[in-house]
Amino acid sequence: MHSATPSSSQHANEQLSLTQSSGAPSPSVAEGCPTAAAVANADAAWVTHAVPEVTRNIDDGRVELDGDPWVRPAARTPRAEGLRARRSCRGDAALACEDIQALTLHPSVVVWAPDLLFPGLNIECPSRGSQFSSTRWRTPRLLHGLSSLQAYVTRRYMCCRRAPDGSQARQRCKQILADTPTVLDALPDHVKSLWQFCCTRRTLCSVTLVDFNRAMATKISWSAVADSVNEVRQTNWARNVTLPYSRLCARFNISAGSGAPALPDAFRIREKWLRSLYMADETKRRQEMRNELSAETGDDVLALDWTRDVASRRSRKWLLHVMDGQHVVLCSGFSTACEPKGVEGILERLCKQGVESKVLRG
Repeated sequence: MHSATPSSSQHANEQLSLTQSSGAPSPSVAEGCPTAAAVANADAAWVTHAVPEVTRNIDDGRVELDGDPWVRPAARTPRAEGLRARRSCRGDAALACEDIQALTLHPSVVVWAPDLLFPGLNIECPSRGSQFSSTRWRTPRLLHGLSSLQAYVTRRYMCCRRAPDGSQARQRCKQILADTPTVLDALPDHVKSLWQFCCTRRTLCSVTLVDFNRAMATKISWSAVADSVNEVRQTNWARNVTLPYSRLCARFNISAGSGAPALPDAFRIREKWLRSLYMADETKRRQEMRNELSAETGDDVLALDWTRDVASRRSRKWLLHVMDGQHVVLCSGFSTACEPKGVEGILERLCKQGVESKVLRG
């Protein structure tokens, strides 16, 4: 005789049997747990909780990456139907709104493991030039995207060298993460191009978020940029959590209870966070931008554009953009006056760079 409330082991067995052959992860053990919604509303820890099961499925051979680092959850409706059928066969409790909440809160996971993305890929230790002796999984991280938060995990490669006397007890091991610049640079282009992220020490972001932040930084205030990102995330949450929750509850004749989980506070971007992201990105790209600008020679037109709002963020009076007739930026810098005479040094530097314009437009 089955109890009315499934045990934790019964839940684990249910979720394990839901693994998809297409590579999608099985629903987490947390599905069916009444605390799922409460956790979602408190923070974003539940996002990274999906990682251990994905890595276990990969290690056990139940999930293959097959050239795609994104491991996405299977469709919610078949998962809910399968869960209901198994509970009905065992005489367990019927689906409740907490189960539906857990189904809608299952995130995608980015698994960066080049050796698994392309089996047979030759990956060597950058410093020793030898094959890695073993691999491990690193602690999961949050991945900040433009529209949502996802989970991210990467491989930790172990490169061990035996002691001179050959004793295994004294072997020296070096750990290298698969997403470090030295490892990424050594990968073939078709593999390296899949890593579409930006890491600024403690923060990992998608390049889409970084590009958006970079494009808007000189146009509107940081608070306005934050409002824009939050609006995109709120819309995405409504499309992928709120609406599916309501539809699944209606499909299975389940009371919606207190409603779909609200957007967690951790999903909301703050203006200081975006500013720090921009400054970290600018620092990493500074030499690249200088090289790019120094290669530009422009055309017959030289346009000067001064901006006050952006300069005030750096406690300066004016930020000058020098552009050609096609609005390609040739040079940028701060100035104390809003007139060509006050930026003669910048114009002289452009002449040495090879810019030969016939028309100066302010």
